[in-house]
Amino acid sequence: MTPVADGKLISIITVCYEDRANVEKTCASIAAQTASRNVEHILVDGSSSDGTQAWYAENPPLATSTLISEPDRGIFHAMNKGADLAQGRYLCFLNAGDVWGDPQYLTRLEDTLNEHKPRWFYSRARVVNADGQDVRGVVGVVPYSRTRHLLGFATICHQTVVMNRELFRTLSGFNESFSYAADYHLLLKAGALSEPLTSSSIDVLYAAGGVSDVDVYKQLWRRHAARVDAMAMSDVFKQLDRLWTYGQVSIVRARKLCKRLLRKVGVSKFLGKVVS
Repeated sequence: MTPVADGKLISIITVCYEDRANVEKTCASIAAQTASRNVEHILVDGSSSDGTQAWYAENPPLATSTLISEPDRGIFHAMNKGADLAQGRYLCFLNAGDVWGDPQYLTRLEDTLNEHKPRWFYSRARVVNADGQDVRGVVGVVPYSRTRHLLGFATICHQTVVMNRELFRTLSGFNESFSYAADYHLLLKAGALSEPLTSSSIDVLYAAGGVSDVDVYKQLWRRHAARVDAMAMSDVFKQLDRLWTYGQVSIVRARKLCKRLLRKVGVSKFLGKVVS
C-alpha cells in the first residue's frame, strides 16, 4: 500500500472490527469510483482476527491507502484516529458495509467542493438491509434546518457528511462521552458555526442495524445529553429538553405498541380464515 500523502482533496475513513465481508463491500464501492483519484482511503481496524488486515494489504481500494490495526475504545475513537491520520482537506466517513450508490459520486463531490469550498456538506442516504432492499425512509432533510435538526425532525446520516478537516479539528472531533450520539453532537456544533451546503441526491446506501439502532430509547437520551452540551443549555432549557425527550420516548413506545397490536390482529384474521 502507498501511505497517506499530503495534498489530497478528500480523505475517506472506514472503521471496522471483525467485519471483513463488509470491509470488502465498502472497499469495492470506493474502488469503483471514477473520480480523479485526488482522494485517499484510511482503514482503521480494531485489531481484528478475521484476516481483514491481510486482505486490505493485498487489495487497497485506492492508490493512496493506509491501514492502522490496533485495539480502540469503540467506533468514534476509531473515527477520530482516522481523522488524525488524514491529510485531505475534507473528511468523509464511510463505515464498513456502507456503499455509494453512484460510481460518479466522487467526481460530483470533487466538483462541488472545488466550486463552493463549503465548511461542511451533506446529502441523503437510503437505509438498506444486507440484500440492498430499503428498510425505512430516506435519511437526510434538505435544505438544512438547524431547528428541525435540534428537535430530532431532520436526522443527518453522517456517512453523507463531508467536513473540512480544519473545522473537524476546531470542533475537537467526535466526543466519545456521548457514545453513539457523538456524530449528532458534532453536527449540532458544526451547524452552530456555519450552515452546511446540501444536496438532495441520495448518495449513500447505509447498512441498517448499526450500533445506534440497537436501543432507540437510550439513543434518545444520548441525544438529549448531546443537545444540552452542544447548545450550552441553561438549567431551564435543559429541563425543557428533558420533557421533550420524555415525549419522544413515549411516541416511540406508542408506535411500537401499535405495530405489535396490528401484527396480532393480522395474524388473528389470518387464523380465522384458515379455521373457517
